Amino acid sequence: MTRIVPALHTALALALAVALPVAGAVDLPVAQRAALLADPALASALANRDAAQENIAIARSRLMPQVSLQSTMQQTNQTTDRGGLVQDFNGPSKNTQLSLRQAVYRRRDLAGLDIGKLQALYGEHKVTSAQSELWNRTALSWIDVLGAQALRDIYASTLSSVSQSAEQERKRFEAGDGTRDSVAEAAAQLALARAQLADTTIDLESKLRAFRLLTRLPVAGFDDFRLPGAIALGALPEAEDTLLDRILDTNAEVQQARVNEQIGERRLAQSSADHWPTLDLVAGMNRAQNDSTNTLGVRYSNSQVGVQLVVPIYSGGGVAASERQASAAYQAARSDTEFLIQRLRTQYLTDWRAQGALLERAGAARELVEAALEQRRAAEFGIKAGVRTWADRGSAELLRARRESDLVTLTATLLKTQARLLSLLPAGDPAWERWSQSLSQLARRPASGG
Repeated sequence: MTRIVPALHTALALALAVALPVAGAVDLPVAQRAALLADPALASALANRDAAQENIAIARSRLMPQVSLQSTMQQTNQTTDRGGLVQDFNGPSKNTQLSLRQAVYRRRDLAGLDIGKLQALYGEHKVTSAQSELWNRTALSWIDVLGAQALRDIYASTLSSVSQSAEQERKRFEAGDGTRDSVAEAAAQLALARAQLADTTIDLESKLRAFRLLTRLPVAGFDDFRLPGAIALGALPEAEDTLLDRILDTNAEVQQARVNEQIGERRLAQSSADHWPTLDLVAGMNRAQNDSTNTLGVRYSNSQVGVQLVVPIYSGGGVAASERQASAAYQAARSDTEFLIQRLRTQYLTDWRAQGALLERAGAARELVEAALEQRRAAEFGIKAGVRTWADRGSAELLRARRESDLVTLTATLLKTQARLLSLLPAGDPAWERWSQSLSQLARRPASGG
């Protein structure tokens, strides 16, 4: 079998280099291609695929000519007494035999060859499944970084605003124009804002480390990206039923299950084949010297050619038991396929409905953010009118931050839901590429909240 792993890695490396028009830019398609080179799980799937491919040659070998050469050399020392006539022999004994066996009719081995081909196909689907799962993990990690970055920016802005409010409240109190409880409230708000910023900063660092571990790409390129708004994203463009049909036709796990069914069917046929006779063509050549009592002092050679027929008669019930076992395993494989399809349908329909619900919730969250901005402006006007305090403005600022963080969380969840839907397709499906490219283009926009 041709080894394609080094070539695959080289091709991916070239594609990755071409796909980086801006030095350091980490858009989603680049990250997904980079992960293909770095992921040990995919490397394992590729190696297992190559190992499974060898099952074809192993199974085919049982149907190919079997040639063997056996040679024995030893020193023989023998004394023969024939009615008082004693003969001694001391000399070398040699026997060399060349044997040939060619399968003519072997139903079990023919079924074994079919199984080997199916196992190789299973390995191919396993690689496809690993690629889809890896692209999904990469998309989730990329989204996690953008979400954590957006939260960090929200709370960095909040800390600056709340710090200003706390300072103004302290000055009002020192001038005899404020109250002690307002100062304490403003100080508590400042402490909360600092803690929130520290928490989101640590979370961002964690998400960046996870992304770097997954893709081995530099993370400085994320400075060019922001989490896009949910309204700009919208739902996946594919029709619900059309996408589901394509998933059921192309999903790698479903393909693996169906191949496993076929393997079970062929294993049943292989077990049944043990009831049938086998027929081999056999041939041999033999050359010997002093290899038995009757040939001492004699050198001879011979050759044979013929057929060998083996007819199974009774094996203690083992063949029938193997058939029952293979039949049960085949039925289990069929049930596994049905269960997998049911699970995929349920997952798909749940995520598809969740996508619509998240879009609705994100729209409502956007309105709540606008309301929080109005409350902050009202607090600022109240300060000028002398009816509100800087602590009130700090509260409004924290409310805005909380609602913007809720919007970020909803947006990230929406994106992850769409990625999970697409992960049911093979990694090479055009829907993956369209979604990844579209998301990367939207993420280049400066807006971070929607």
